Amino acid sequence: MTFDAFHLPSLDSKDYDGWIEWNGARAPRLNPAGVTRLTNRLRDAGQVLHARTVDDIVALIDQAVSRITDDATERTRAVELVARFSSCSVPMAAHIFDRMTADWRAPSLLRMLDGEFRDRHMLDTFRPDGTGRLLHASGARIALHIFSGNVPGVGVTSIIRSLLVKCPVLGKTAASEPVLPVIFATALAAIDPEIGRAVAVTYWPGGTTDLEDAVLPAVEQVVHYGGRDSIGDMSRRVPANVPLITHGPRISFGMVGQKALGSPDDAASLAGDIAYATAVFDQQGCVSPHTVFVEERGAVSPPELAGLVERALERLSRDLPPAALAQADAIAIREFRALAEFRAINGEKVLVLGPDRLDHTIIFDPVPEL
Repeated sequence: MTFDAFHLPSLDSKDYDGWIEWNGARAPRLNPAGVTRLTNRLRDAGQVLHARTVDDIVALIDQAVSRITDDATERTRAVELVARFSSCSVPMAAHIFDRMTADWRAPSLLRMLDGEFRDRHMLDTFRPDGTGRLLHASGARIALHIFSGNVPGVGVTSIIRSLLVKCPVLGKTAASEPVLPVIFATALAAIDPEIGRAVAVTYWPGGTTDLEDAVLPAVEQVVHYGGRDSIGDMSRRVPANVPLITHGPRISFGMVGQKALGSPDDAASLAGDIAYATAVFDQQGCVSPHTVFVEERGAVSPPELAGLVERALERLSRDLPPAALAQADAIAIREFRALAEFRAINGEKVLVLGPDRLDHTIIFDPVPEL
């Protein structure tokens, strides 16, 4: 069955020229004139957002999320689509889905707003700031959000944050994650069609400059998730008066002090935490650790902790199987392991742990490099 990978309110046949199709999905091939009409409609829909209180918007978002999480059929469909497009396993897709959607519910959103604003109601009207002044906060009139595909659900988080500051969104999905932004936008429109018209989500291939050249002058903000090259290209094309918020490549690491290894039980628990942080999102998240630095002289040595992490990953792989490796990735991992094994043969204190099937690989290396 074809997945309609778009939510384009009031889409008209003159707005697009045929279809883009991939992996059982399709999206309209928008033309520049259609994009201009779309951005105009989104800007007009911003008036509806500004007529609602931020608490009302939070409640509507919560209802939309409930619609896709509490209905077993809807949840199963979403999980299976995420697994299909992202290539992660179905259990991993289900775990990511449940973890991400929890962050989109009302309690989490209200905590976030109250952490960002002294008084979240300054998004609705002028409010005292505690120094005798009155402040009113407002988002852009319209924003373009460009999503990456490495972590499913991040696009929805980005859309929600924009809606909370009453900013309409045009979201461009990645080919490998067109699912959750569309499902969320569709659910929101079903709950409240007026608010639903403030969100448009679709896909077009990166580098479609005629479309993007029509979009960029029409928006007041660009939020870009992606690689260094794509962000660099966009930064050269965004008009100077349009703020560009980038979420580019990140690498994370962990640090373990000797006091955290005070006993074998402490070490086993910590190893489970390290394994989970590494495995979730198939190590593709910006907070997924790639290296863990371990202080010596604990009750459990760094090589022993490496062994505990390997066993924890082995257990975890039964509940959250990793994605099937692309051939190039498998070759790179085998080369990395072979280099470490060669160093061990030459007398260096290097350990290579993990199954030959490459579900996971742990390298203990006494050289403290990232």
